[in-house]
Amino acid sequence: MAKRDDLAAHQSGTLKIEVLTPSEEHIQLIGGVAIVNVRMHISGSYAGVSSESDFRFTRVWAHTSGGSWHVVAAYSMSGLRVSSKRTCRLPFSYIRHGLTGRQ
Repeated sequence: MAKRDDLAAHQSGTLKIEVLTPSEEHIQLIGGVAIVNVRMHISGSYAGVSSESDFRFTRVWAHTSGGSWHVVAAYSMSGLRVSSKRTCRLPFSYIRHGLTGRQ
């Protein structure tokens, strides 16, 4: 799912997140870059079907000369448990280019 598709699903109400529960967080600083890994349990629904999943998110942040931080790369992965107990894997990823976040 591309970033614009993900945002559209949230805006339209197709994707509804009800509960976010973090369980792990690792941050590694290397010069002006921070690599952040987080594990999050998410409950909600997609197109009216209830689901819950453990996600792993990775974000790479760059510190700019202006003193702010910007996400320059992002990745997330999930093993989705649907209410009928079927399992499917849904990878979501996108990469931002440059320090302004423009794609």
